[in-house]
Amino acid sequence: MSTPERHPRTLTQQLTIAGLVFGLLEVLVFALLIGAVRSADHANQRTNGVLAAVQSVSDLEKSVIDAETGMRGYVITGRDQFLQPTNAARAAIPGQERLVRRQVRSPDEQALLDPLFGDIDSYLTQWVDHAVTLRRQSTTRAANLIEGEEGKRRVDDMRAQFSAIRTGLRSDAAESRAAAHASVQRAVVAAVAGLVISALLYTLYNVYIGRSIVVPVRRVAIAARRIAGGDRAARVRGAGAARGELGAMARSFNEMADALEDRDHELEAQRGEVESYTEELEAQRGELERTIAALDAEKTRVQMTSAFGEAVAAEAGFAPLAHLILNGVADAVGCEAGVLYVRDARRGGDLAIATVRGVDAASLPEILMPGDGLAGRSAVELRPVMGSHPPEAMRLRTLAGPAAVAHEMHVPLLQAGEVFGVLSLGRLSDTPFGQSDVVLVSHLADQSGVALSKAVVLRELRRRDTITRAVLDAAPNAIALLDNAGHPVVANEPMRELLPLLREQPVPDIDQEVVRDEMQDQASGRIFTRYVARVQEAEVALYGRIVVLSDVTARREAERMKDEFSALVSHELRTPLTSIIGYLELLRSDADAEADGGDPAARQRAQFLAVVDRNARRLLRLVGDLLFVAQVEAGSLSLDEGDVDLDAVARESVEAAAPRARDGGVELTLESEPVPLVRGDRDRLAQALDNLVSNAIKFTPDGGRVTVRLMREDDRAVLEVQDAGIGISQADLEQLFQRFFRTQRATSAAIPGVGLGLTIAQAIVRGHEGHISVQSMDGQGTTFRIELPLHRTAQVTA
Repeated sequence: MSTPERHPRTLTQQLTIAGLVFGLLEVLVFALLIGAVRSADHANQRTNGVLAAVQSVSDLEKSVIDAETGMRGYVITGRDQFLQPTNAARAAIPGQERLVRRQVRSPDEQALLDPLFGDIDSYLTQWVDHAVTLRRQSTTRAANLIEGEEGKRRVDDMRAQFSAIRTGLRSDAAESRAAAHASVQRAVVAAVAGLVISALLYTLYNVYIGRSIVVPVRRVAIAARRIAGGDRAARVRGAGAARGELGAMARSFNEMADALEDRDHELEAQRGEVESYTEELEAQRGELERTIAALDAEKTRVQMTSAFGEAVAAEAGFAPLAHLILNGVADAVGCEAGVLYVRDARRGGDLAIATVRGVDAASLPEILMPGDGLAGRSAVELRPVMGSHPPEAMRLRTLAGPAAVAHEMHVPLLQAGEVFGVLSLGRLSDTPFGQSDVVLVSHLADQSGVALSKAVVLRELRRRDTITRAVLDAAPNAIALLDNAGHPVVANEPMRELLPLLREQPVPDIDQEVVRDEMQDQASGRIFTRYVARVQEAEVALYGRIVVLSDVTARREAERMKDEFSALVSHELRTPLTSIIGYLELLRSDADAEADGGDPAARQRAQFLAVVDRNARRLLRLVGDLLFVAQVEAGSLSLDEGDVDLDAVARESVEAAAPRARDGGVELTLESEPVPLVRGDRDRLAQALDNLVSNAIKFTPDGGRVTVRLMREDDRAVLEVQDAGIGISQADLEQLFQRFFRTQRATSAAIPGVGLGLTIAQAIVRGHEGHISVQSMDGQGTTFRIELPLHRTAQVTA
């Protein structure tokens, strides 16, 4: 074979001619080959993009399925951990949608994305969120919602759209691969045609040129055919040692073949990934089918618990409800024995047996103590406690004789975090309790706990109502609770007899104050003291008035007779006492004259007569007080009104009491301000002030101080008597102005008095349209305050 070095000119000329002739052919062939390679590369890139888009669409579909699966798990179980896949899917879906929109370039598939994304958003907001919100409000409604066909229809529609998009993407990929394959085939056909033509033309040349050009080209053609036939390992032999343009062409062809082989390997790898994704989807489909089966089982359990809950909610009686709960839970987990302990207020709040199943209650402890046995542990640890073949196991009476349970479960019944009952269950068969049994029993216990606690409270309320009614009916006073309209809500037995009297004399409508008055039954003549107080219990929506009637007919009759007796005695005693005092004055005059003569017996007689005179006058004052009180009670108090100088009255009262104060070691002072003259009975006002000053001195210990004040406040004249004495207790203050009332301290200290001074002072002040009040603390002194109106002020003339 000749070489270009030996015949450079001839070869150059021939090559130049061949180059001119075949240059166009080679350019055309290489252009077709390069176009085919670029078409194949473009097809590969498009195929890769389509496969990536398919994967993104599959990821988006998986997120939607995860959201739907998590939602159903939460609705069925109510556990927040089931919402984690849903929340994760919701967080990932927006990014996945943007990625799919970037990767899907075909207008046909892009037209399917907006409806799909709209359906996904609608499904999440209108279905998943709605089901989760509804589950938090009502388990039954949420379960009914997901059992419907609407959710499945939406998911099936979205799956159909996902499938349509993937089908379109796979069709695009297939079209790209077919286009690339056709382009390569066209390039190969063109190259072969060019080579055949070149071979024919080169045949016209000398054998050297033919052998120098055709053989290498044939090798390239053979390699190209092998590659086109699927042999990606085919290469041009001797390409590395070839020289010139043909050698470069052979080497380029080999590089192109290497690139094609690498691309083919990449496609195979991507195809393996797609197959693995398909296998993963199949595995998820299997998991989904298992989840659906579990959901069906959960649906059956929910239906059973729902029916149990409805039965429990429909029963209000404690005993039937306890029987229903124990037997319903025992039947649900296949237990032959059971005991229900519930807190009983009649047993001091201890856990007592409420009902039993299959066992003799006498063989069980009547009271369950905390920490005693497995049931006691459950009450202390606030969790289910189980045991297998426990030594203190429950025993049943069977046809074959007594038998002990093999497995026990004890579940506490809780309300507001506190134990109010324990549910104990037992199985005869040697089948331990599983986790599903514990979950089911705990769920049923929680479901029935509220109803049972309400039944316990209702039973206790009924017991307390019975006790309250018994106590009220046993009370001697008539007691009733009236609503705002005046209708009786509660009335004891004595009050039920007097309800017609309440209708005849309606109870006054009050806000906060307490009413104490008297009422009389005109038909029977009976007199009752009436106590009325406002009742406001917002917690139980109780608004009304409580009325207490006390029959004081006998007491009033005794008081009337006492008043008549006091008036009669006072009237009968006043005349003799006046005569006695008159004669005593005569005797004392004679005795004083004889005592001045220095006769010791005469002086002693004068002292005796002074004692008799002092006591007679004291008795006369007491009779006068009794007559005054009788006049007040009879409503015939008469006042000799005139212009009264309160400053003079106060000074005279202090001067008259000064000797008594000095004898008792009490400092008596007067603090007076200018006050206008008032209209009133001077002697009666002086009597009222004298009573207050006398009391202050009597109840002030040696070394104490009594202050009398006169002042003006607005349109009132004010007299105050303040002492630093022993004070008055709160209980005595309420009865201080009653007739003949004396405080316990005055009685125990043997302080003289009959308990009429304050009654008389109050009557005098009220007769002058004034007001008397007292402020005192036990052991810290007392202040009496008289307020007289100045609108009765007299007109002073010059």
